[in-house]
Amino acid sequence: MTHAASSVRYAVGDWPLVSVRARELAALRAQRHRSTLGELRVALVLGDAGLGKTRLVGELVPCHDEYAVGLIAHSCPFNGMPPFGPWADALGLRVSGPGADRACRVCGSGLGGLPALVGRVDFSHDAAACAGALRYHLAEWIPALLARASAERPIVMFLDDAHRGEPAVWEMLLRLARDYPASRVFVLVTARPAELARNATALAVLHALEQDARVCRVALEPFSRHDIRELTAHALPHGGAPSALVDWVMARTQGNPRLVVGLLEESAVTGTAPHAPDSAAVPERLARWIRTELTQLGPADLALLEVLAVLGDPVDPDDLARIADAPLEDVALALERLAGAGMVAEQQCEGSLGYLLSPALTREVIYAGIGGARKRVMHRRAAAALLDSGRIEVAARHYVCAARTGDSAAIAALIEVARHAQQRGLGSLAWQTVRSLQDLLPVGDQRWCEVFDAVLQGARWGIVNQTEHFVPETTALARMRQLLPGVRDPQRQAEVRLWLAGLFAYGAGDMDAGTRECQQALALCQQAGREVTARLAAIELAKLQGCAGDLRGEETAARALLSEAEQAGDQRGIAEALVALGHALGWQGRFDAAESVLSRGLEMADEAAHSSWMSQSLTLLACLDACRGHLVSARARWAHAAAIRAHDDPAIARWGEFIELLAGDLTTALGYALRAQRHEPAGFCLPLRLAGRAALAAAERGALAEACRNLRPLARVGSGALGLLEPLYWWAEAAVARAEGQLATAASALRRAVEGYSEMGARALLGYVLADLAEVSALADDWGAVTEAARCAQDNARATGAPLHLAIQTQTSAWALIGRGQRDAAARAALSAAEEFGSRGYELMAARAQVAYAHAVRRCDRGAARDAVRAATATFEACGALVRQQQAQSLLEQLGAGGPGTAPGTDNPGELTLRERQVAELAAAGYTAAQIATRLHIGVRTVETHLARSYRKLGVSRKQQLVHRATELGLTLGLTQGP
Repeated sequence: MTHAASSVRYAVGDWPLVSVRARELAALRAQRHRSTLGELRVALVLGDAGLGKTRLVGELVPCHDEYAVGLIAHSCPFNGMPPFGPWADALGLRVSGPGADRACRVCGSGLGGLPALVGRVDFSHDAAACAGALRYHLAEWIPALLARASAERPIVMFLDDAHRGEPAVWEMLLRLARDYPASRVFVLVTARPAELARNATALAVLHALEQDARVCRVALEPFSRHDIRELTAHALPHGGAPSALVDWVMARTQGNPRLVVGLLEESAVTGTAPHAPDSAAVPERLARWIRTELTQLGPADLALLEVLAVLGDPVDPDDLARIADAPLEDVALALERLAGAGMVAEQQCEGSLGYLLSPALTREVIYAGIGGARKRVMHRRAAAALLDSGRIEVAARHYVCAARTGDSAAIAALIEVARHAQQRGLGSLAWQTVRSLQDLLPVGDQRWCEVFDAVLQGARWGIVNQTEHFVPETTALARMRQLLPGVRDPQRQAEVRLWLAGLFAYGAGDMDAGTRECQQALALCQQAGREVTARLAAIELAKLQGCAGDLRGEETAARALLSEAEQAGDQRGIAEALVALGHALGWQGRFDAAESVLSRGLEMADEAAHSSWMSQSLTLLACLDACRGHLVSARARWAHAAAIRAHDDPAIARWGEFIELLAGDLTTALGYALRAQRHEPAGFCLPLRLAGRAALAAAERGALAEACRNLRPLARVGSGALGLLEPLYWWAEAAVARAEGQLATAASALRRAVEGYSEMGARALLGYVLADLAEVSALADDWGAVTEAARCAQDNARATGAPLHLAIQTQTSAWALIGRGQRDAAARAALSAAEEFGSRGYELMAARAQVAYAHAVRRCDRGAARDAVRAATATFEACGALVRQQQAQSLLEQLGAGGPGTAPGTDNPGELTLRERQVAELAAAGYTAAQIATRLHIGVRTVETHLARSYRKLGVSRKQQLVHRATELGLTLGLTQGP
């Protein structure tokens, strides 16, 4: 039977799916070509449901106008036997004369050279008779007919879904191969691997054919992210493939082609916003296909899939057996079957085993088909089992899904979840649970007091160690605050107010509200004679004073309260006062004094074995070290703090992000940010104190939409109300403007940031802003502003004495010297700054100094300028500074070179940059990437990038070649010894 091309062509509409499967299609075409030369070939195309086996094979089935003959055998009602009529037409089997009425086109009886198995004219073939006749014909007659027909025209035979094929079909294939090996027949077989493995006849035949070397296996894999990007660009009217849409499609489909195309078609038809798709509905056509696939499962397997759909997250087999109320052995066997069929994903990590329904669209369809009452029962059963297993985060979500207003059991369980979360330091989860309780607990319900008890266990209010990172729902806060007057214990009420003060001030940026809560707490404690709690409230007021921008006031208050706590022997008061004093001193740029104060806090924490006090001092010290140029110490102290805190505490990851942002390793900073986000509950926004630096980091990476999104809540607060956060807001605004090419706007925003930090005396970060201001002003040809920025940088460096600030002074003076025409002096200053930054591990700042050097020498030594910009471009790329990389590339083009990719690699090590030479020589001496990173104070990824570029320039492909050819390449190993 020839087959119409339009019905099988490997495309949906005009989707370019063939190009995505080009490699597989080329392999199949090669097999077809071999068969036309007189060799029977079998191509076995394997893949789970929806991977496009039939569409791919359809490309090989001849069209009407082709010389070859196409035979297709799909599954049919006769227990897997194909209908014979279309085969008779394709093979030219006809019958005429008196016996024509005895011929049957269903089974072939009486057609052409086939025997009439039914001799009575009045006999009507039934399904059983036709099936038996067809089995006989397939085994005894069809192989010879196919071989004879292929001598005239090549034959392409397509056995679709052969895992369900009858033994007679496989016997026909084996006899054809054994009796007629030189026939010009190309057999295309599609099958699902898991089901094919259970077909004993099929496995035996394939084994025999493989022994004769007649089988070519083609395994189809899900689409990669690159494939989906290509299809997405085709789907959108103006081309392009937004990362948000690609990620969304990949997450919901896991690369299943049928689901990918279905989602993209639905997106194109409904006009879903490509940059932020939020539609959770499964297109009905896809839902029908998924439901059809599910009908092939047995009741036990389908019931297990429903449990997995309700769970949503990976689950251990033991927990799954308890939730499904089934024997563990039965569950294990079912999971094995479902994993083999591609419907369940098995995840193994560090000894743990989990199973997850895959892809996400399948989960959504199954979940939507479960009735509401049954969902509630299943969620509650899942919540109880997961809570018993210690998975309180996951259990909380199921309790929320199962609960209804006033549900006492669910409320009690959620309060317990909040208590467990707070005990484990998971403040964000505790607040997520509180937000869920607001829909279950009415206003005035005394159980809100239990919520207080749950979330206030060990609550901390310190600026550095603020675990409650997320702004909670105002409804929950309002209900909790309404009950405060009813709390009879003044100290308890004061503790709640202090806790709320931290949320208002550090989360929402509402300093006034935070101050009011602190003042009320202080008054309550003083009236009740609670001296210790009153002191804590006063210390918190001092911290708020510093956050509002009055660092001197915070310092004065902290010193007085420290003295008072020491006289009273109040250890907690001493610890909190030391943190407040260290905070005030450190952000003023008085680093040595802050080090002394915070080190005392570390000693206290160590003696008391108090991890909270220790982590507060360590993280603050780490950040201050990064500000002044001690990057190795900063990372070591951060790692120490991370080791003593909960592994999934987002606060630690956020401070790591801050340190790497200052260091200029934007790629690693992004990794820390993503790690923190994995533990942040949906629906909660970043607190304002984090939003500013998140916006700054995003702008430097070139993610301007993300940067603007983080800036919006800061802008709504209003000028002057942000305290220490306001200069950071203007700094981030400037980074966005600079990335957009609006240099005047960027310079204006940077001047506001400089003014803010100067008025507050916050010198720790002032130097960074001055470096940006000098650079932007130079690019805008505002040399007067450059000179003023250089003068301020000099004053700041003189005041702090910090090594990094001295390097910034040198860099800004280089720009000022360029403006005055003293280019030789500018070049020397820029090189000095680059060396100082590089030696301390601040690679991004070093690259910026190299750009300054290029501007200084571009008129007298264009080649040196190009080399400097090439090196800077490579560093910007390694650091993840996309905008600066593009701007450096433009400068390189202006200097007359297209970039590092335009010049071929040579064996001349003289073309290596200084940093590349250092890295290459250490690698040739036997150092690992991690050891090189430690030795040069740079990131491991930066080392790997330098090595990759060095290999290309030196004409080697791997480290072993570099080691063996080190002398030949002119690399000096005498100054370094192997590890």
